[in-house]
Amino acid sequence: MAINRTWYNALVDDDGSNNVGSVIAKADFNTLIAAIDAEIAAQVAAEVTARTAAIVAAIAALPAAPPPLIFPATMVPSANVNALDEYKEGTWTPVLTFGGNAVGMTYSTQTGRYTRVGRLVVLECSIALSAKGSSVGGATITGIPFPLAVAGGTGAIDTSTGFAGLTIPPFVTSSGSTIYPMVTTATTRVQLTDANFTNTSQFTFSISYFA
Repeated sequence: MAINRTWYNALVDDDGSNNVGSVIAKADFNTLIAAIDAEIAAQVAAEVTARTAAIVAAIAALPAAPPPLIFPATMVPSANVNALDEYKEGTWTPVLTFGGNAVGMTYSTQTGRYTRVGRLVVLECSIALSAKGSSVGGATITGIPFPLAVAGGTGAIDTSTGFAGLTIPPFVTSSGSTIYPMVTTATTRVQLTDANFTNTSQFTFSISYFA
């Protein structure tokens, strides 16, 4: 900050003797101090205004939101084991069959969603029957968007109503491109069949696996 020459002359003799006594006696000291305060305040205010304007301009130049990270529609595998080369979200349509068939089966709800991060796939499914039809045999669910790399994906059936002959909640397991509704007995795991379903069976589940 530059020193005002008027202040200097008022406080220090021009001859450089630093004999300020007679000079200050001739000046209105209070007016002098007020003038000093006013000029300092003006310079500080100008500096604050300039810096504030620069900050506001810099903020205004920033994007409204960071751009999303977009992956290609078709995965491009990377040889780098530390690279994330796949991310997808979407829907799928679960198809329930008994013995591989679904004669006369109708749904009131038949929805599915998936999220894939790298090789990890998480499926969500919701099925509600309005008629189970006449097909018989083991129950399976197909239509999953990504087949399993190895068998063994297991998930919980979150809610289930309208089932017959079950004393404990069922669960699901998977292999290849097929999901199997199962139940655990005292000695083993048993696949559900048409006999366990009714015209009002409803269930939702989620399952995760590696594709």
